[in-house]
Amino acid sequence: MVPAGALAVTAEPASAAHGSHPVTLQGHVLAGGGPIARAEVRLFAGGPRHARLLGTARSTQAGKFAIAYRPPAAGDSPLYVVADGGSGVDRRVRMVSVAGLARARPASVWVDEQSTVAGAYALARFLRGVRATGPAPGLPDAAATAANLYESRAGKVSFVLATPPNGNASEALQTFNTLANALASCTAGGGSSCGRLLAAARPRGEARPANTLAAILDVARNPSQ
Repeated sequence: MVPAGALAVTAEPASAAHGSHPVTLQGHVLAGGGPIARAEVRLFAGGPRHARLLGTARSTQAGKFAIAYRPPAAGDSPLYVVADGGSGVDRRVRMVSVAGLARARPASVWVDEQSTVAGAYALARFLRGVRATGPAPGLPDAAATAANLYESRAGKVSFVLATPPNGNASEALQTFNTLANALASCTAGGGSSCGRLLAAARPRGEARPANTLAAILDVARNPSQ
């Protein structure tokens, strides 16, 4: 397993105008490439001391959701979505996707296994449970790093990760996809597959992770294992 830093490089944060008018974030929740219905979707804004819940939704039968929110006053607050469970999905399925910084007023996001790997590796130092907290510029820079792994607004691997000096020229893309496939064994399989994933991700001497997001965070924080 490669270290977390091998999966990411820094990115320039977006600089769209910030305002207090409501914005609607639309998105999709997928597992194994298929939609998850009735997933609990929460939109958070990370911050120096607290992560604030901006809104909630349930995904439709097609896996779609929409959350109306007011961007936080701090333009460098990272916005991210956490999706839990859903119809026919193991209760231990939890995924994350970093939508962008508040000043960019993100309007769309995809939540799946790849977004979860990107979010976990980018926010590994700051995410506890579902709360991303930490001072600037560390937390905003970490959130921007997620975009170098996964384009959350488009639902695909980023250009940075997919092309040289990454792409097929390094192990980063292959490792990224391997980790996403490992998550998919639970998100799209469930049952005993989830149990095996959580057991394999358990750090030595620590408790077994309770869900898929906690599992990939444990992998990111313990790369030698």
